[in-house]
Formats: sequence, structure tokens, C-alpha cells
Amino acid sequence: MIFSIYGYADNGRALFQYCKSRNVRNCYYYDFDAVRSRTEEIASVLSPSFKVLFSLKSNSNPQLAEYIARETPFGADVSSASELDLACSSGFNPSDVFFVGPGKSLEELLLAVEKGVGGVIVESLTELKILDWLGKEQNKKIEVLLRVNPSYEIRGVRMAMGGVTQFGMDEETVMKTFLDGAKNYPNIEFAGVHIYVGTRILKAEDAVWNIAQVLNFVKMLDEKGIKCKKADVGGGLGIPYYDDESPLDISLFKELLHEYLASYPESIKRSCMFYLEAGRYIVGPVGCFIARVDSVIQIENCQEIEVEATPALHALSEGSILTRNKFFVGSTLCEDGWKQGEKSTDIFYKLNGRRLRWPSRVKCAALKKGEYIVFLNSGAYGPATSPVWKNLEGYPLELAGSKGLISEIRAQMTWKDLANEQLFFAISQ
Repeated sequence: MIFSIYGYADNGRALFQYCKSRNVRNCYYYDFDAVRSRTEEIASVLSPSFKVLFSLKSNSNPQLAEYIARETPFGADVSSASELDLACSSGFNPSDVFFVGPGKSLEELLLAVEKGVGGVIVESLTELKILDWLGKEQNKKIEVLLRVNPSYEIRGVRMAMGGVTQFGMDEETVMKTFLDGAKNYPNIEFAGVHIYVGTRILKAEDAVWNIAQVLNFVKMLDEKGIKCKKADVGGGLGIPYYDDESPLDISLFKELLHEYLASYPESIKRSCMFYLEAGRYIVGPVGCFIARVDSVIQIENCQEIEVEATPALHALSEGSILTRNKFFVGSTLCEDGWKQGEKSTDIFYKLNGRRLRWPSRVKCAALKKGEYIVFLNSGAYGPATSPVWKNLEGYPLELAGSKGLISEIRAQMTWKDLANEQLFFAISQ
């Protein structure tokens, strides 16, 4: 099963005892032994021409960011001023940080320039003009990558970011900008291109196809005399969320990628660094959301449980990923640690005096009151995008495990923490 590959099994018993002794109702858990294995794996399949960018929007826990910055040669992918501050304070070298995303504010662009990021991903000509003005004001050349919204076929994405979207510029506009850049934008250094077509790709053939199209575009630019020293190929490597989905075959991905690169021009491989964005693929499988079971009804091969949590604490439960017609990948956490099983499990919770059903079923071992239901592959876009203040639940507790030791890396927040951040005014009588 998915969760046993990257180290969960070693820390399961310790996690259960920790949660039991501290009366933990629900939390996110990250296995840092698994983080090490996962980062080493993705680094090992890439050629020396590639560098990984960890996407901070996938999980913004500072200790996780610090660990990846300290223990890996990865850079970071940020989408806001706050993420840029987090990346720099966590130890990522600013020259290895790319600032991506449409709609960047003037303040965000100024911060990126002041921090000296390795590249601002430019989504529009308007953004490019603002950066050129900032470069003139600061008397420096600003390094940018132009985001291309490609016209070629996109394969295997479950969440598309290519085609008719707000992301990037069409190929013709990009070509013209490169050719006229020195004249029209004297304070800009055109370092290369960025193409991100989508995410949640589970087939190695599709992932390599999409990367190859980016590299083909770089080769086409090179043939026209436009030299790229950086090319962000996106990534989009996915993880399975349902039991009928298979993990990406990383060995086949490596084989196909290296097969393609073998015939790629050596001159470009020597002069251009390729960047692969990976957030979900790195941290998704090393994290899980767990919720304590309050009651159980066993019905032959099925069970109904009531948990001490609401879907507001788990973004996937309210998004388009979950559906009632499939089984989310799950497990049971008990005295013996992680336990697999095939029991179809309907999950209920109490809210506003009503008993409501969780949006998706889970297959797991038989549960008892006081044990925990586990939503696997929840390390990415879990608390970072969950509506955690819905019904004043508060930001959830986050735990980390390594070599049998469990530590709290973010405390459970409550409505009182939220209230303490408010500014109140007196209403006259």
C-alpha cells in the first residue's frame, strides 16, 4: 500500500500513543523519515541538468520548509510575498527561488526584486513593463522567465493550467517579446521560459511528454538565436487519492526522461538549467490527516463511524477531488500502529446539532472507539487550503515523526486565538 513505502510504519505506534496520551481529537501528521526518502527519490531520477523547486503553496509549515531547505539542494517556488518571506527565512537561497503566478502586486514585485530572486515568472506584458520600471528605479537588471501558454497537446493532467486560462502569454507574444526585448525592456534580463500545463499527472508517459514539449520549445528558441539559461518545465507529478488510482511509476519516468535527454542537444544541456516544480509529489504522500473515532457500528463488510472532526479541516473533502462514488486512500491507526484493511467505511460527524456524512468513503481495517481513521496522501494542500475557521474549528494541530519520536510542530488554534488578533471598538450607549 502507498503509506508503507515511505516510512509511516516505523512511527505509527509512537504516534498513536502520543495522540492517546494527549487526548488528540484530530491532527495532521508528517513523517520526516519519509520526507527524506521522497526528496532523495525525486532528486535521483533527474539528470544533472535539472533542479527541483519545492512549491511552498503545497504546504507552508515552516519546519517542513526549513527541513527541505537544509537537507536538500532544492530551490523554492513561491506565489506571494508571505511565501517569499517564508522561503528566505527557512534558508532557501533567494537565487534559487522563483516567484510565480498571475496578478502579482507592485509591492510583491518590488519585494522579489529586493530579495534578488532567481527569476520572476512574468505572466503578462503589463507585469513586464512594471518590472522594467522597477529595474530602472533600482538601477539593476531584473531576471525574468516568460510564462508561455502553449498551443501544443497537453496530456494526462487532472487540473489544467494551459489552454484558455489566465496563466501566461501565447507563443507568438513570447517570441516577439524575446526578439524585441533589448529595445523595449532595457532593464530586463530575459533568462528563459516557464511552461506549466497542469497537475495531478499519474502516468509517466504523460509527464515526460509534457516536459519534452517544453524542452522542444527551448530548442526551437535556440535555433532562432534566442538562448535560454533557465527553463521552468513545470512538473505536475501527481499522487493517487483513490484506491483505484496507481502511483506514478517513477522508474519508468526516469527511463523515459533520460531516453529523451540522450538525443537532446548537449550545448543546451550545458548552458540551460531546467527546473521541475514539485510540491504535491514531495509532501503529499508523507502526510496524513487523522481523526479520532467516537462511535462505531459494524455491518458485515462495512462500518459506520462517527469522528471528532469536520470536513472543514481537510480541504480535499470539500473540493472537486472527493466524490461519493470512490474510496479515498485510507488506513487505521491503533495500538499496533498503522493497520490496513478492506472495510468500506462511511464517516459521519456532528455539526450544528445534525449528523452529517463525510463526502467520501474510506477503505480501512475495522475500527474501535478511541482509534483513528487516517486519510492518507494528505500532506499537500491539507491545512494550507482548508477552510479551517469554518464553524470556528481553528487551525489544526500538526505533528511530525522521525525515528519513533513524535513532536508538535504547530499547536492547535482555537477561536480565542482568532479573537486575540481582532481589533475591537467600543460602541457608545
